[in-house]
Amino acid sequence: MSAAAERPTTLHNYLRVELVDPARVTAGGIVLPDKAMDRPRWARVLEVGPGAVDVTGQRIPLDFQVGDLVFMFRHAPVKCELDESIGDMDAGNTYFISEGDVLLRIPAGTDLRPENVMEHLQPVGYWCIIELMEQEEKRTKGGIILAQTSKSQPTLAHVIRTGAGLRTIAASLVSLLDSLFLEALKQELPEEYHGAIDRVAGRFAGYLSPRVAPTVRPGDTVVIIPGRDIELDLSDIGIYCKYRLIQEGDIVRIVRNYEQVHTSATEVA
Repeated sequence: MSAAAERPTTLHNYLRVELVDPARVTAGGIVLPDKAMDRPRWARVLEVGPGAVDVTGQRIPLDFQVGDLVFMFRHAPVKCELDESIGDMDAGNTYFISEGDVLLRIPAGTDLRPENVMEHLQPVGYWCIIELMEQEEKRTKGGIILAQTSKSQPTLAHVIRTGAGLRTIAASLVSLLDSLFLEALKQELPEEYHGAIDRVAGRFAGYLSPRVAPTVRPGDTVVIIPGRDIELDLSDIGIYCKYRLIQEGDIVRIVRNYEQVHTSATEVA
């Protein structure tokens, strides 16, 4: 067994992380005691697994790197308690999360000042950052204003940012085509045919989509399924905002997209 194979590492599509403690000061300046602190939803990536294996036998690499800050489901971390140091792992608590438990990432090295960090929020997969549209004030037939708790949940939202989508099996097929079939074919044929082989392979690869991006785009106004959205809680890193997260599968219709909005604005101007 090689030295590389014996090297300890996090496996599959798991991330080894350290949790980021929640901010102890609220937006109003109140310092929270320990008993009032909630479980953190942010973690810093310490190790990145090699990725899971797809049906072709190819590994799907993870879109994370050491030092990234990740926003996860609150109960996602799996805690490993060590009474003493073992190998390259120090005594104490260490945590692991699955790639599928991450909703959003901030790339390593990002300046975390509030005025800067919003530009670097990157939703994962089909997760989207949205802003719910405020409902108009509602009244009964008798003129009574309905309390906020009596109103239905918002179903319209503005899309702020979308994830890059998910890697498909086509990515593995393109890799296999390039690394195995084409190279073997070139070895069997004279060099003057190699250019034609590359051109045909390029056209074939054009029919494959290594990654399927979300249908919705930033700027779209969309209809969402009420209650499926999640608060984008940045308070753990000292930032407070009103954005939320939702999976594209919980967005049911585009009401008005950014191209239509841009065209309308140009016509008015």
